[in-house]
Amino acid sequence: ANAPVFELIDRAEKWLKNNTYANPVLKWETSDWGENPADFGRK
Repeated sequence: ANAPVFELIDRAEKWLKNNTYANPVLKWETSDWGENPADFGRK
């Protein structure tokens, strides 16, 4: 049932491995920026 999701994840991981991208991955600094609204209170 969820095989298509895992196929998409595999494709995404291959893309990340084989391509370059200029977007840095940032750690959300709650103390500086407040609670991340997309975190749904899980911190």
